[in-house]
Amino acid sequence: MQQSSSKVVIITGFTLVMLLLGVLVVIALHSVSNNNNKLYEIVENQQKIQHVFTMREAAINRTLLLYKMVRMNDPFAIDEEYMSLIGHASRFMDARDGLVAALEEGQELDDWNATKPLVTQGAISQGKVVDLIMADELAAAGDLLSNESMPIQDQVRSGLSKILESRRLVVSEELEQARKDNQTAYVLILLLGIVAIALGVSITIYVTQHNSKTEGAIVTQKELAEQASTAKTYFLANMSHEIRTPLTAIIGFSESLSSNEQSEKEKQEATQAIVRNSKHLLKIINDVLDISKIEAGQFEIEAIKTSPFEVLFEIESIISKQAKDKGLEFNIDYSFPLPKQIITDPLRLKQILINLCGNAIKFTHEGGVNIMVSCDRESMKMTFAVKDTGIGLAAEEIDKVFEAFSQADSSTTRNYGGTGLGLDISKQLAHRLGGELSCQSEPGKGSIFTLTIGMKESDKTECIHDLEEVSVLYAGNNTGSSQGRYRGHVLLAEDSPDNQQLVSIHVRNAGAKITVVENGEKAVEAGLSGDYDLILMDMQMPVMDGAEAIKMLREVGYTMPIVSFTANAMKEDRKMCFEAGADDYLVKPIDMEHFYEILSRYLPAATDEPAAPGEQYGLDDDDYMVLVKGFLGGLPSTIEEMQTALKKQDWERLQEISHQLKGTAGSFGYPEITNTSDEINKYVRASEYQPVSDLMSRLSSQAAMAHTKS
Repeated sequence: MQQSSSKVVIITGFTLVMLLLGVLVVIALHSVSNNNNKLYEIVENQQKIQHVFTMREAAINRTLLLYKMVRMNDPFAIDEEYMSLIGHASRFMDARDGLVAALEEGQELDDWNATKPLVTQGAISQGKVVDLIMADELAAAGDLLSNESMPIQDQVRSGLSKILESRRLVVSEELEQARKDNQTAYVLILLLGIVAIALGVSITIYVTQHNSKTEGAIVTQKELAEQASTAKTYFLANMSHEIRTPLTAIIGFSESLSSNEQSEKEKQEATQAIVRNSKHLLKIINDVLDISKIEAGQFEIEAIKTSPFEVLFEIESIISKQAKDKGLEFNIDYSFPLPKQIITDPLRLKQILINLCGNAIKFTHEGGVNIMVSCDRESMKMTFAVKDTGIGLAAEEIDKVFEAFSQADSSTTRNYGGTGLGLDISKQLAHRLGGELSCQSEPGKGSIFTLTIGMKESDKTECIHDLEEVSVLYAGNNTGSSQGRYRGHVLLAEDSPDNQQLVSIHVRNAGAKITVVENGEKAVEAGLSGDYDLILMDMQMPVMDGAEAIKMLREVGYTMPIVSFTANAMKEDRKMCFEAGADDYLVKPIDMEHFYEILSRYLPAATDEPAAPGEQYGLDDDDYMVLVKGFLGGLPSTIEEMQTALKKQDWERLQEISHQLKGTAGSFGYPEITNTSDEINKYVRASEYQPVSDLMSRLSSQAAMAHTKS
């Protein structure tokens, strides 16, 4: 009985102990599971914190680089720093995307939504600073950086710091809770006694497995980071090669032109090589700027009436010569009917097609390149398929060619050159134009790059049905730029006597009347009291400048066309003119084709026969030579006045005279004087006076040489 009781006690006790151990094991496992979940949350939160740190660091580095760039005078050094700027911008955007993807509803998301507009403003402001730096407007870039960009970046960093602090508090709370849960788990493990060892081993195994997974993820991320770093290094090396190659040719041929031993033919070939390599270098820079603007969200797309045939005619004039030089055929195949006009951005459409055709020719050694044009009215899409008989692409290479800074493989860059930006830009532009860019290819059998764009065709758009209509349209768009005859009355506001006389002769030769005033105040008086069909308004004049005069006229209800007439051709100058109320924009020195296009746009056509165009500017030789002699006769006194202003440090007067000379000299066939005057004007406007003395010496020599040759 006693044995039986002991057995019952043992069995009961053992049962109770086992039940207790079972409960404790369940509690301990539950605690461990909760702690693991918290560890995952802490890791995720640490990733969010890392994203914020990366964004702050990239924002600081971008600001420091811009601050450094505005104090550089070396364009090549600026370009090198600009590449670093792109890298920091890329890291900032990657970290931003990671943070946004990880945020959840709550205070952090609210803080980010408050900070996000500042991030956009900062990107736009820094983009403006970069544009000013690339335009050599370093002083303006510095002002914009100090007064706008840096304050915005300070606000961005403050907003990121709020997110960071909020996340740190959450992580601290989670760590504290995890610590308490661990203490409970340790107490329970002690109560388990003998089972603690087994439980400890199990926990150790679990933690080891978890750590192995975490370490595997870290290794994977490290490998991805190393691949990205390698790609960036490879791109920078390739970009350096791409830039240095044309620069070497430009510098070498430029130096060779100073040799008196070269024949005229050799000098002509050197000049052509300089122009060719300069255009190639400009394309590289434009590609980098385009991709930067696209990533910064600053790329502008127009929507205007466009003839697809005019775009294709321009493509044909450019590409057919390249194909012919390489012994290839080039054709455009039309699938009629096609719309005569569509609504799109002709510049960007042409940019995509030139890039596709240029690539096709580059990678094609025999055969040819075709553009197949068609449209689908149901989907309102127009298609341009560029087909070549070139080297082709493997299936795994097709997607890669649309990635920025990459080509099919490294041998492509070695054998053919290129930055690897063109197709990425083209694909993004295709999206902006309401379409897509895709590729079909097979190694050794060529490729077909298919571009679709939205037509945005109006209901009244005419259609072209056959090649004969295309030929008529082509002929209609190539009638030349000869001077027509117009009637009406033009008011010219211009303070330069030479430009007054030159423009007056142009207008009179075109058949119209002209009245001249020398400042904006008199232009306002004349415009309100007279009956004029067109006002040509110089933008920089004494008493009242052109922008102020245009605003005053528009404010009192003046509705007749006003065209700004200025030597300043920068984008911000154009914007200022249009914001003031100008209808159009005319740049000095005068481009006669554009000048007569302006007249034809705003003056009624005369009923008599068109006059014969002049040899150079639409003027009779005697009239033109009188103007040239007058300009040269007054040139010494102009230079003397500039020298006096320089000695007195009368920078306002020096800027005024250099601006006037810049707009006049080119019109009379002295572009070197125009270029030097432009440099003086830019340095004075930027309050950088040190180079002005040397430039004035160069200008004096150029003026003396021009006067001697006359």
